[in-house]
Amino acid sequence: MALVVVLATLLGVSLAETAPKLADPRLCGDGNWLYFENNCYTLLTGSYTWNQFWAVCTQEYNAVGATIFSATENQFVWAMFGGQNRDRNAWLGGNRIGREHPDFRWQDGTGMSYTNWAPGEPNNGGIGGPEQECMIIREDDGKWDDIECDLEKIGICKKAANVPLVE
Repeated sequence: MALVVVLATLLGVSLAETAPKLADPRLCGDGNWLYFENNCYTLLTGSYTWNQFWAVCTQEYNAVGATIFSATENQFVWAMFGGQNRDRNAWLGGNRIGREHPDFRWQDGTGMSYTNWAPGEPNNGGIGGPEQECMIIREDDGKWDDIECDLEKIGICKKAANVPLVE
């Protein structure tokens, strides 16, 4: 947790603003959804390849793999699982599978206007390494990394929140 506090301080982000809170079911539906900036997020705690993760998000939750568009959103997503279980990096919704260009894109079609790649990443495994076409957010520091898509990881799904009900 100390690392989260230091990182938040360096980024100028208030932990109160990004601390995950269980969402009102009227905004996100039933289940363990967390609400942040008009979106809902859930952590898939099982072990999934990237394709399995994407299928669960889209088919079971009517969501997508998490897309991240700001440092505060990255901090929120990382706070969902970061610093809890060493070696439990989580899938995000970006990849470069089947692309004619080497750039990563969000699988839902939105562009990557914000990135948080770890130094030297993405590196596609380096020279002679395995193809690394899918992306994770690292548990230890919240940075992004490219890894092989057939590894099994937890994942984070995201969907737009419902319009709030007026009481």
